[in-house]
Amino acid sequence: MAKKGKSKQSAEEPVLTDWQKRNIEFLKKKQREERLKSEQASHFPSRRPSVDREPTEGKMPKKPIKQKKVKPVRVKKERTAQDRARSKSLPIFIVASLILLVATFYITPFSQSKQLYISGNQNALIEDIGQDTGIKASDYITSVWLFHQKYEEQLKAKNPWIKEAKISYQFPNQFTIKVKEYGILAYTLTADGYQPILENGKKVASVNASQLPDNFLTINLSNDKQIKALVADLVTLSPSLRRNIQTISLSPSKATKDLIQFDMYDGNILRVPLSEVAIKLPYYDKISTSLEAPKIIDMEAGVYTTTAELEASVTSSESSSSPKEEEASESATESTSISGEETSAQAESTDNLAEGPAGEEPSR
Repeated sequence: MAKKGKSKQSAEEPVLTDWQKRNIEFLKKKQREERLKSEQASHFPSRRPSVDREPTEGKMPKKPIKQKKVKPVRVKKERTAQDRARSKSLPIFIVASLILLVATFYITPFSQSKQLYISGNQNALIEDIGQDTGIKASDYITSVWLFHQKYEEQLKAKNPWIKEAKISYQFPNQFTIKVKEYGILAYTLTADGYQPILENGKKVASVNASQLPDNFLTINLSNDKQIKALVADLVTLSPSLRRNIQTISLSPSKATKDLIQFDMYDGNILRVPLSEVAIKLPYYDKISTSLEAPKIIDMEAGVYTTTAELEASVTSSESSSSPKEEEASESATESTSISGEETSAQAESTDNLAEGPAGEEPSR
């Protein structure tokens, strides 16, 4: 019976292949190794501190050592003949493309389309500034940009208001003309009204009396050269002294033909030669402070003060004494001529007596 049971059990067990048998052996071997490791770990505990254990006081945990990354070595590829040909032809292609773009730009109307903006002007008209620059509608953008100094100088030469001019370019076609104007120094009265005289000595278009400021300087000179020379000296003076001058006129004397008279707002009258305005006029402030009443300050030769009454009395006395002086000079001239004639007659008679006929002695 026992034999029959064993034979039945052996008949029921499946037949294993070689691979399955090796796998079962491998798994059993692995289980034995794990069992041995667990036994060794229980007999010999690990000396490394556990992760959950807190570090001891006064000791910092060790930082993990970073491993340096090894950079891969790049191997240069050998350039082929085609690559070398491309690198040589690339600059030529770039230059040719630029030339083609520039040529196309100059052909199009956009190369001459410009927008002008003007800033800084107060008295000069925008139309006059744009015209005086000399920039034409047919000028190229590049020519205006490259030769902007020529247009700036032309504007300053043609427009009397412009003292400084600067042309700047903004992409694509905008030009800004920034100007600085000369100030109005004085006015001169003409048939058309008051004509402004600028700081450069030039005259501009006349203005109405309603456009004049409350206090202004009037120059009553007709010679343009004298006006320019006077303005050049007035510009060097202090602004406070210039504001105190009311009128400037020519007041020549016998000795000085270019004597200038300054009528001041404080009531004083100043006389200075035109050639010495820049030298003597700055002393006016010190002289005027020492005066108690308005007077005439004469700087023609030295410096002295007088009044209109004294000058009038001197002029009247000179005019009354002038006829008597003329008569006295005429009588003196006549007496001198008569005495001269008598002297010559006496000399002739003496010569005649001394000569006599030849060979005769003078009678005793």
